[in-house]
Amino acid sequence: MTALDEPAYLLDLDVHGRSCLVVGRGFSANRRVEAMRARGAEVTLVSSHGYQRGMAGRFELVVTCDSRVDELVIADAARTAGTRIHVVGNPARSSMLLPRPHLRQLAS
Repeated sequence: MTALDEPAYLLDLDVHGRSCLVVGRGFSANRRVEAMRARGAEVTLVSSHGYQRGMAGRFELVVTCDSRVDELVIADAARTAGTRIHVVGNPARSSMLLPRPHLRQLAS
């Protein structure tokens, strides 16, 4: 049995005032930005072309929605203790999960 076969341990995270980075564009990125901003997070949105090496390490929470830069963003986040990352569509590479129902609830 792998970690993904077991249910995740769910907890709430207060994002109010936290610095968050969302990498990507489109529906998936916009929905996450909207949900985090609705809860008071300080969100920066950049496209995959606008992402610069080392950027993820300057944020507390990072969401990457673009497979073209996922590995770079993951590596950058891993270099900084305390940076949590969600890789859309790849929970095995994520240190936190943002489930879809939770996002819909936050955005409403």
